[in-house]
Amino acid sequence: MSVTRSPPSNLNPSMSYDSDSACDHRTATNVISRQKRKRELDENREMTEFRAEMRSLITALSNSVVQQFNELKEQNAEMQKCLQFISDKYDSLSEKINALEVQKADTREHINFLETRVEILERKLRAPCLEIRNLPPPSGSAGERESKSNLCEAVKRLANTINVELMESDIRDIFRTKSRNDSNNVIVELASVPKKESILQAVKTFNKTKNVGERLNSKHLMFDAREFARENKFKYCWTSRGIVFLRKADKQPPIRIESEKDLTKLSQK
Repeated sequence: MSVTRSPPSNLNPSMSYDSDSACDHRTATNVISRQKRKRELDENREMTEFRAEMRSLITALSNSVVQQFNELKEQNAEMQKCLQFISDKYDSLSEKINALEVQKADTREHINFLETRVEILERKLRAPCLEIRNLPPPSGSAGERESKSNLCEAVKRLANTINVELMESDIRDIFRTKSRNDSNNVIVELASVPKKESILQAVKTFNKTKNVGERLNSKHLMFDAREFARENKFKYCWTSRGIVFLRKADKQPPIRIESEKDLTKLSQK
């Protein structure tokens, strides 16, 4: 038996409309909610991806910084090794230079000592020597060669002129120096220093009795020193082993005169 239902008679059409509106509202609300959840999910996914990307960038940057720091640390270690090597080399070179400076000073002192010894020996060798300037060559033919005998005779005649007896045995050696100009001097090596001093004293005495144009040239360090001592009121002037000394007064130290420059410097004080 079929049953046919009819809508209730009390059903209000307005209620049916309200029900449809409520359903549409719920549907719209659900759609908006789903869209909001989707948007939130998208935002969360984007934020997660952003965080992951930032974490990856920070990790890469940190690794790069660590790598660069390690490289700088290695370079710094290498530079420290180089600086230490240079410092060690500098210290070694400084020690060698100091040792060479000490050796140089010792060598210079030894050279000065040897030069002084050589000078003393040379003075001893030159002590009995006379230098005669402007002594003309022997007269005769132009091609005549000058011998030691000719020079000895000329020097003996010169000694007779100043009243000094000079024997051939008093002359140990005699020769004429060679120079580029024509004023070749004659070196006379006498047998003793006293003989040389007697000749120089005789030259000085001879010059006192002659006019300026007739005087013999007695240019000698000893005579220059004596003239200097007389003019500057030095009390003593003497020679010892071919070396000239001056002394101002009794208790003052002697002054060694080695050349005319020493007399010039002494006069300027």
